[in-house]
Amino acid sequence: MSDVERLRARAAHQAVMEVRARTSSARAYRQRIRSLPAGIVVNGLGQALAMLVRDGASDRPEDAAAARTLMEHLQAWLCTGFPASPLAAGEGPLVEMITTCSDATYVWAGVEAQAYLRWLKKFAEAYLADAAADDGGRRE
Repeated sequence: MSDVERLRARAAHQAVMEVRARTSSARAYRQRIRSLPAGIVVNGLGQALAMLVRDGASDRPEDAAAARTLMEHLQAWLCTGFPASPLAAGEGPLVEMITTCSDATYVWAGVEAQAYLRWLKKFAEAYLADAAADDGGRRE
């Protein structure tokens, strides 16, 4: 495993442990992680992030908290967690940085978001398994 892969795994593990400590949004967070990678492939990173922003304002507290938390985790990784991130110098919300960056940075961010989400999903499946009991143990 490369150094960057270990950094991704460590950041994802810490993120999932943070969510696990707040059990009220664990199930919704896990569901978000399951669906976001496909959303990025189908719609692109910008639209997928815009949907997270929209859902962060939902009137359902657990869903809103999960969307905001996932956005925070993505922003933390893509802007400060990844070594030599091209988004590190940016300020403001991730969705704004994505809409104003170069094409090369946009592509990098999409690829890196997918790599980070793979780790988030693995840890969410392992550590938020008690949330699966709430949805009948269904795995996607």
